[in-house]
Amino acid sequence: MQPKIYNENGGQNKMAEVLNKYPQEMDEREVYKMIKGSAKKISEAAGSVITPEAWVLYKDIDLKTGEEKTVLTVRADGEKFGTISSTFIREFIDAAGFFHGNPGSIKIISDTSKSGREFVTCEVI
Repeated sequence: MQPKIYNENGGQNKMAEVLNKYPQEMDEREVYKMIKGSAKKISEAAGSVITPEAWVLYKDIDLKTGEEKTVLTVRADGEKFGTISSTFIREFIDAAGFFHGNPGSIKIISDTSKSGREFVTCEVI
């Protein structure tokens, strides 16, 4: 039986649900370190080329809103980056799937949509 974890308001917290990861052999301790703690926003790396060493795609609950969010955390070049950007996640996971989990070097791109909304995405280099 798993212990119940309660938030400050007495409600039960749902633990993060890992959807996918690379490398697949990543142990629980490494996954935990990837999804907990601080990470830079992927948008802060806009214009940069990074080479992911590991990544975790997971669902988590936003403690402020209670909303479930899909989150991608990437470890690259000694730093940890995170994002909830659906555009970035979609492009990254597509590339990772094509290259059997490891997309190699990617360029982080920030742009503005036709409707004036800023977004972040990536492309394989």
